[in-house]
Amino acid sequence: MSKTVAVFTGTRAEYGLLKYLISRFEGDEFFDLRLIVGGTHLCSEYGYTLSEIEADGFRIDEKLDFLMLSGTESSVVKSMGLIMIELAEKLERIKPDIIVLLGDRFETFAVASASVPMKIPIAHIHGGEITSGAVDDQFRHATTKLSHIHFTSTEIYRKRIIQMGESPRNVHCVGALGLEGLGLENFVEKKDLESFLDFKLDLPFWLVTFHPETLSDEDVSIGINKLCQFCVDRNMFKFIFTGSNADAGGNRINHIIKDYVSQYPDRLAFVPSFGKKRYLSALHYASGVMGNSSSGIIEAPSFKIPVINIGKRQGGRVVSDLVINCAPRYDEIKKAFDKASSDSFKKFALNCENPYFKSKEPSFDTVRILKEFLLRDDMKKKFYDIDLTI
Repeated sequence: MSKTVAVFTGTRAEYGLLKYLISRFEGDEFFDLRLIVGGTHLCSEYGYTLSEIEADGFRIDEKLDFLMLSGTESSVVKSMGLIMIELAEKLERIKPDIIVLLGDRFETFAVASASVPMKIPIAHIHGGEITSGAVDDQFRHATTKLSHIHFTSTEIYRKRIIQMGESPRNVHCVGALGLEGLGLENFVEKKDLESFLDFKLDLPFWLVTFHPETLSDEDVSIGINKLCQFCVDRNMFKFIFTGSNADAGGNRINHIIKDYVSQYPDRLAFVPSFGKKRYLSALHYASGVMGNSSSGIIEAPSFKIPVINIGKRQGGRVVSDLVINCAPRYDEIKKAFDKASSDSFKKFALNCENPYFKSKEPSFDTVRILKEFLLRDDMKKKFYDIDLTI
């Protein structure tokens, strides 16, 4: 007898990580897949990435149109409320045996919260991590406590979830889903990337993604202005900016980036969303990555390129040795960039390992473990006490 598994995705980055897992669910007779899509996927301002999901051949069962685009803290709260209101009827219709959620965003937490009173078990991916500069940190840990089974990207994160009172039987380290298939990827040719971007890649280029530090009181425009000005001053390189997310302040960041791009169209480019294949292809050709996105921490190290992690947003995460941390100040960014661009560091980067890699097919391991979980007689959550001496 098949089991109905619902998968929720609300952002481009999250979908890119879930893609292989969704495909495995769709191809396994044990699972009856129901795909719930919402958030920035439905917004043209963020690239309308719903079309990417459809182009991959997945059937979208439910759409959640909840995103308030004012870019303020209150708009995030209102969006969370809309998620829960809209989702109640959809979950009642789908009646999933389990719902799969990934990550740490407010959308994920709201979906998890709606699932609890409806007695839907939750499988959570990428729990146990720390991002001390973002409110996502709280959303992630709260989602962990609402969830029934956990899939972590490193062993350190697995142990942290057990420390939070989750049974070791239900916490599994499978590695980062986003690393699956990298060695097999048929990358887009550089000329096709140029056509997509309408931007010549005739100089070495860096990928740049900058999100708000949602726990900081500093004006978001300060950090992104310093980063953009630094990029303008590096005339031996080109820089491709990807759009900021839907957190409070994200719209402001995107507006500032677009303003710089309009002034320096031959040096800077902006794209709301690459799509997974084009993004991985850009990583393949790039000289390095700058900003504060989790992709710089998790995916980029597999390409053996330097990563400049700016600010505190990703603070606390396990990082590869090729990640260079710096403050969001012009002089600090320059110092990190000079180090990353040196021949000695490039040579060093070639020998760095990615701590988020565990197996070639983490989605296969995830599906296998979920099957075993769903066949149990008792899936109720129980608090797990560890032997603790304080």
